[in-house]
Amino acid sequence: MRLRVEDLSRRFTSGDREVVALDHVSLTIEPGEFVAIVGKSGSGKTTLLNALGGLDTSYQGAVFLGDDAPPLHGLSEPELARARQRHLGYVFQHFNLLDHLSALENVALPAFFGGEFAGAPALARAAQLLAHVGLEALAHTRPPLLSGGQKQRVAIARALFQNPDILLCDEPTGSLDHATGLQILDIFESLNRTRNMTVILVTHERHVAARARRRIVIDQGRVIEDALQTPHREVSA
Repeated sequence: MRLRVEDLSRRFTSGDREVVALDHVSLTIEPGEFVAIVGKSGSGKTTLLNALGGLDTSYQGAVFLGDDAPPLHGLSEPELARARQRHLGYVFQHFNLLDHLSALENVALPAFFGGEFAGAPALARAAQLLAHVGLEALAHTRPPLLSGGQKQRVAIARALFQNPDILLCDEPTGSLDHATGLQILDIFESLNRTRNMTVILVTHERHVAARARRRIVIDQGRVIEDALQTPHREVSA
C-alpha cells in the first residue's frame, strides 16, 4: 500500500508563540519499503509519523493511504478508525501495554475494537503472534514481570494482530539497551523481508537508521535529505 504526503504543514501554539512542526513536507513511501525518519528532538519526525498514521489530522496538506483513497483528514472518525485498524500497526517507545492483562490478552486487545478476529480465535491468533516473536512461554505473564525487550516484543505482536500493510514505529528501541534493541530491529527487518511489510521507523539513533534501505532526515519541520542507502546490519547477541 502506497503512502503519499502532499505539502504537509503542522503548527502548534506555545503561549504566544507559533511553533512550526512540519513545513511543506511532500513524499511518497512505496509498498514494501523500510524507511527510517531521522532527526534530533523537536525536528518534527514524530509529528510526521502521527500524521502518516492518522493519529493527528490537524494539519494543512494531505495524507493518502492507498492510491484511490480519500485524504485521511477528510474521513469521519469511524472511517479513520477503520482505516487505521485495517492497514496500520503501531509500535511505541514506551510499549503502551496494560499491566493488568497478560501478554496474550494485550496482544489480543485489538479484537475488542472489532476486526477479523474475536473470542477464542482472537486468543489463538495472539498465541501465534507471541510464538512468532519468541514469547510463547510468557503468554500468561503480565507486563510488570517482563523485561523491556520482552515488552516491546509483546507490543510488536499486538501491532501485527490485524495483519497491517504498514508498521509505524516511534523510537522503538529508545527504552532498550543496545543488544536488545538490535534484536527488535531484527524482527522489523524480518517482517519487511519475509512479508513485504512496509516499515516506517522514527529514530534519532544512527545505528538504528542504518538498518533501513531509505533514510529521510527531518530538521526544523523540513525534509533536508531523502536517499536510498545500503543497510548496515550489526549482529545481535
